[in-house]
Amino acid sequence: MTDEKIVFDLAASGPQQTAALRRLYQEKGREFGRFFVAKGLSHADADDVLQETMLKVLKQAASFRGEGTVTAWLWQIARNTLIDHQRQKMRNTEDTLDDTQWLVAEANPAMQTIDPLRPAKAVDDCVTKGLAKFAKKEPDRAYALELVVEGVDGKEIADRLGRTETATRQYLTQSRKHIAPFIEHCLQFLAA
Repeated sequence: MTDEKIVFDLAASGPQQTAALRRLYQEKGREFGRFFVAKGLSHADADDVLQETMLKVLKQAASFRGEGTVTAWLWQIARNTLIDHQRQKMRNTEDTLDDTQWLVAEANPAMQTIDPLRPAKAVDDCVTKGLAKFAKKEPDRAYALELVVEGVDGKEIADRLGRTETATRQYLTQSRKHIAPFIEHCLQFLAA
């Protein structure tokens, strides 16, 4: 069954919808689950995000307009659900810091991560923070670059982004330029 047929059947009701949902799980569930785990989620959290993704696809199936491929649309929903989950988790973590911890973090966040005895760790921490800021500011570009790092081929990236392969190559080139300001200052730790 094609992705298009699955989404069409999800927009229906009754046994046709149930069968389509089952088929969606069979065809995309493992792939989405592996993606969520690769993004750092525990298996339990990945299962929760997968459930939420499937519910969103079910709810939004009738609104699919055919702009772009169904595969890209499904991946966009999965990625957005993951981002929502990560944002919520970040908010929950931020809420647990007390006032003193916030004051220390705001006063000098760099001092919390730099260990002069381990410069490689300082570089890793700096790059990790830079990438997190980049992902927060430009989540679509961060997602595209993460796919490259994961070794996903250009055609698959284009499908997931809902772009042509040529447009995807240009977008990736621009994204590499956009990420530079977020991590280039980390080179100072290599000289230490």
